Amino acid sequence: MMQTPQGLGLSRSPEPSPAQQPVMAVMGKWQGNTDLQAAESRAADERTAMMQRQNQPLITSLAGYFRGMWDAVKDHKQRNVEPRLLKCLLARKGEYSAQQLQQIAEEGSPAIYMLLTDEKCSNLESWLYDIYDNPDDEPYGAEETPVPELQPELQQALHQTAMQTVQSAAMDMLELEIAMGGIRDEVQATQRFQALMQEQMEELENDLRDVLHEEAKAQTEKLVDAIKDAAVESGWRQALLESIPDFCTYPCSFLKGPIQVNKQVLEWKDGKPVLVRKIVHKWTTPSPWDIFPAAENRDCQDGPLIERHYITAKDLHDLIGIEGYDADAIRTVIREQSTGTIRSTWLDSTTETERQRLEGRDNLLVNPEPTIPALQIWADVAGYRLLEYGMYPDMIPDPTKHYPVEAWLIGSYVIKCQLNSSPDGQRPYFMAPFREFKGSFWGRALPEVIGDCQSQCNVAARSLARNMAVSSGPQVGVDVGAMPPNEKIDEIFPFKIWQFNMEAYQGGSTSRQPLWFFQPELHAPELLKVYEFWNGESDNKSGIPRYATGGTGGQQGVLRTSSGYAMMLEGATKGIQRVAKNIDRNQIEPSIQRLMTDILINNPGQYRGDVKVQAVGATALLHKEALRLRRNEAMIAIKGDAMALNVIGMEGYAEILRQYFKGLEFGNVVPSKRELQMRLKQDEMTAMLAQQTAALPPSGGQQALPSGASPEGQADGNLMQQRAM
Repeated sequence: MMQTPQGLGLSRSPEPSPAQQPVMAVMGKWQGNTDLQAAESRAADERTAMMQRQNQPLITSLAGYFRGMWDAVKDHKQRNVEPRLLKCLLARKGEYSAQQLQQIAEEGSPAIYMLLTDEKCSNLESWLYDIYDNPDDEPYGAEETPVPELQPELQQALHQTAMQTVQSAAMDMLELEIAMGGIRDEVQATQRFQALMQEQMEELENDLRDVLHEEAKAQTEKLVDAIKDAAVESGWRQALLESIPDFCTYPCSFLKGPIQVNKQVLEWKDGKPVLVRKIVHKWTTPSPWDIFPAAENRDCQDGPLIERHYITAKDLHDLIGIEGYDADAIRTVIREQSTGTIRSTWLDSTTETERQRLEGRDNLLVNPEPTIPALQIWADVAGYRLLEYGMYPDMIPDPTKHYPVEAWLIGSYVIKCQLNSSPDGQRPYFMAPFREFKGSFWGRALPEVIGDCQSQCNVAARSLARNMAVSSGPQVGVDVGAMPPNEKIDEIFPFKIWQFNMEAYQGGSTSRQPLWFFQPELHAPELLKVYEFWNGESDNKSGIPRYATGGTGGQQGVLRTSSGYAMMLEGATKGIQRVAKNIDRNQIEPSIQRLMTDILINNPGQYRGDVKVQAVGATALLHKEALRLRRNEAMIAIKGDAMALNVIGMEGYAEILRQYFKGLEFGNVVPSKRELQMRLKQDEMTAMLAQQTAALPPSGGQQALPSGASPEGQADGNLMQQRAM
């Protein structure tokens, strides 16, 4: 057997002398056996200290507490929610379950699956992307409250300015009255001055209110710019767009953030780009499969909530340095993961393997570099448990009170446990259901809403395929009593000779034919009507009609005309507006409010917080569709109305054309306002020059033509004069 080279530091033999001590390269640095053994000793000491800390009864008890919480929420979701998620994913992928495939095979039907659900979900995704994936417009905004509250210093400055204005105006009026002899003594002057001050204050009250609103509006715009900057840097819009497929497929979609991550970013130092590692904020989109609420939860802020993670060793190592994480415990987890000590089977559910197959991912247990299973736990934990865990008493003033806690559990290791660091105490999760179901955490998914329609369309399609197959050719009846024993009745081909033994067949006395043909009936029209009925019902139940995405699906009536189509499209827009409002109200507004809260707390005194965040996605959709229809109607009305063109003028008509062509990628076909004004001035100068030229006398001192002269000659003369000029 080959012996391990002494120079690699893997042997336990006595250490050589310093002069003969071999060296090895470790992370770009050369180290000898002494350094390696010292490093191993320090690592062993760290592991021992960490294990002693993790194995303390306090932490072991806390890990057991979280493990029991996980078992409860996992059992609830496995029994009540995961079957629904699996049905939604199967419908979206267009696949039958194993039980359904067995039933279809027993009935002898082809396993046809009409992708009606995927069509509806894809159409809804396209519609929502059209609303929210617009780089020029943000799907949110903010406005000041009806009675804005500014910073005390700013309010005091505005009031002082107003008082100075009022005093100056009142003093001027008082001096005028004194000069006119209307004021006789100092008492009367004082009373009159107070009266004038009151009158001026009443007049300036509305002006002061307008000033306050203008200042509040300016500060609101400043805060909105800061929110937009924070949203761009943290990837908020991208995360929102990534949650749309979940929203269209599952009962709920989830948006999470802003969370802290340790990553490399590009920064400019001394005019040069430099990669630096720093803690930044980020938004993510947890899968509905990985969110585990308690049975009594109604939303993400209510009761225990656990998110399941499968993270790589690299991502786990990047958590080192972020506040609250136990670096030693993280390093121990990574070491044990490399040896296979930590297994993920305790995190897997009964449908996890099927989910991974449908999502096109290999089983996580057989990956060459398996991920590390982890639980991120959000719960309200009793104060005495946290005190036992080791939190400072000043953080837990009341041991009987429950405190919001974030904890990470990997195997038996608690790598993080701290109070919720959010300024407002809220968890960083924002959920939006396709259809809300009052009193339930999970809503109703689009595949569930049209589930009956999908099932009946599949039945109709399978029946149609069987009927077409059976009726595609004749059926043959054979009386086997008249056939010779060696006759192959299952072979039919042209010019085949059939042999019948009529003497042996009932004594030759029967008149019945031993072979006959008959044609099964084709019921395709009836089955197609059944299919179209259920397909149309899916439009009604989902609120996503086929004509909304460009197809009529064979529908007639008002859809034949452009005005009728526009009317139906406007009605469909109202239906999709209701769906989009779930995203606006449950995800966009609270998530942007969370960003605004962080900005106000981290930048005290720089921004004013007396504003209200508003999502404009659904409203913008309805406004956009209505505006497009009205623009078309206005263009048709203006085109044939000379009086309207005369009223709005050339500049007004040019502005209408600019707005009409906006977004159509025609380029700058309509001149700008400045170019149009220059063109109009040139036309005016040309017209004035033509008038002056026409008023000049004929060149060469010629007299005007006599009255009997030919008008054609006069016209020719004028034309020659113009050409000569």
